[in-house]
Amino acid sequence: NNMGLLNQYALLKRWRGLPRTSAEMTKLAQSAAPKDKSTRMNVAQNALELGQRVVYEPLLATLVQDFPTDTGVQRMQAEQQDRARPSMSASIRRTTSPNDTIGGSASIDHAAQLRISTPWLYRHWRPFVQLEQSASDSTRYGDLAYGRVGVGTEWTYLTHRAWGLISQEQEGEGGQNVQLG
Repeated sequence: NNMGLLNQYALLKRWRGLPRTSAEMTKLAQSAAPKDKSTRMNVAQNALELGQRVVYEPLLATLVQDFPTDTGVQRMQAEQQDRARPSMSASIRRTTSPNDTIGGSASIDHAAQLRISTPWLYRHWRPFVQLEQSASDSTRYGDLAYGRVGVGTEWTYLTHRAWGLISQEQEGEGGQNVQLG
């Protein structure tokens, strides 16, 4: 059936990072079957991808009410509830080089980043604390270690995102740093 194909095509477009195109395809499916679960889920997820939380939240509430046992709807609800909770992310990287071209010895580099974020505030803001640590063993200058701690905020509105971070080196003579993205 064409509606099912339109919904699948819209889903693929959203997965490929084209939520506006997905929304156009979903509108076609919605005109044929406005009460269809897949179509309604696509409408809601397109609103989410386009940053339209004011539209998304009531659509999700209706989906939860109409399809409480559907695993896709439950996943959407869990993701929405996660926005109301603090979060933590961490990354660790380790690299080795077999031979330092100047010193003649192998080196091992470590880098770690930890970020703790508050729940989203006013739908668009999320403050966070970030800690970065890195170390290099067996360099020609000896072992090196570096660490920074910082505070920042993340902002999102519709499809726009930005963040800012002010950090301070934990030890040594490094100073403050401001990063924007």
